[in-house]
Amino acid sequence: MVLLEHLFADSAQEYFFNLQALIEDTYVKNNKTSVVLLSHSLGCPYTHYFLSKMSQDWKDMHIKVWITVAGAWAGAAKLMRIYASGTNLGFPDVVLEPLHLRPVLRTYESTAFLMPSQHFWSAEEVGIKFS
Repeated sequence: MVLLEHLFADSAQEYFFNLQALIEDTYVKNNKTSVVLLSHSLGCPYTHYFLSKMSQDWKDMHIKVWITVAGAWAGAAKLMRIYASGTNLGFPDVVLEPLHLRPVLRTYESTAFLMPSQHFWSAEEVGIKFS
């Protein structure tokens, strides 16, 4: 797994601090029972990074199992379309014009993790095909 530490913005550090506190609090409030972590999509690489920074002793004590669902391990081709033409987030175009939201979406810190990774896809593979 290739995760680039410099892609995590300072705001992510607050998330990791809060995640650790939540896990530890849940552990204590449940009679020192190890917790089950469930991650989805972008949460999977975030959780992987978080766990890689925790000691093995901490993980052995606090984490029973980590379940990942539809992890964005290799990126998401959909993000390339969003960067190019925006998205309406599922609303009708008359409510939310995709091109109006595009500049905002390009500034999100988390989108760097959703770009298709060069470590998983070869240069010969087609990511987007225009007709």
